[in-house]
Amino acid sequence: QFSVMCLDRNTGETLWQKTVREEYPHEGFHPSGGLSNYSPVTDGKHVWVSFGSRGLHCFDVDGNHKWSSDLVPMLSFRSFGEGSSPALVGDSIIVVADHEGDSMIFSFDKNTGEKLWERARDESTSWATPLPVEINGRMEVVTSGSNFIRSYDVETGDVVWECSGLTKLAIPSPVISDGKVILTTGFAEPVMIAISLGGKGDLTTSDAVSWKIEEGTPYISSPLLYNNRIYTFDNLKANLTCHEASTGR
Repeated sequence: QFSVMCLDRNTGETLWQKTVREEYPHEGFHPSGGLSNYSPVTDGKHVWVSFGSRGLHCFDVDGNHKWSSDLVPMLSFRSFGEGSSPALVGDSIIVVADHEGDSMIFSFDKNTGEKLWERARDESTSWATPLPVEINGRMEVVTSGSNFIRSYDVETGDVVWECSGLTKLAIPSPVISDGKVILTTGFAEPVMIAISLGGKGDLTTSDAVSWKIEEGTPYISSPLLYNNRIYTFDNLKANLTCHEASTGR
């Protein structure tokens, strides 16, 4: 059973629980994870929950089902499982479905579940959650990926810019600091890269790449950004590192 549960934050009491899908999983998952690694998002009136291969689902905060939409059946790297959470951007819900098949990015109307657009992605399995950003009054959504970091126009689904530089298994989610987006990978080849927002086209060799670090970056955990400082764990080691977000120092 794939279910959505609402708890009272003060008491832990279950207020409601709804089952959205009952099916036998088509593949396994990493021992440290499960089949519901996605985080829900809310605007205070509705809640959107993705179960990846088991679809995207919308409820109001009282537990009334509003709509459901199928995504794509996903086959993850080494059956590690799925986990890129949906992003709420204005009236759109953005979902990334990167896997060992035909990877996609989708946009749905948050109120009706109507598919607004979909685009193919030349990416293998990733788990990073897309990041909404506002650029000169236009909303974009930045996605992490092993082949390319890409920023999509939320209205049209067109790629506004892209930049290579990350390595295999894009798991940590991007963060934004003072006009820069910072992304990281760290499975086998550690790297953390900062890209100035507002560019267009292929930014790989441009001045938009503000700084790059190639050691001590996280494999799984997302960075924490606070007051121009970015905190990361070193791969799977018990090492905490702090960098200056503006310079990478």
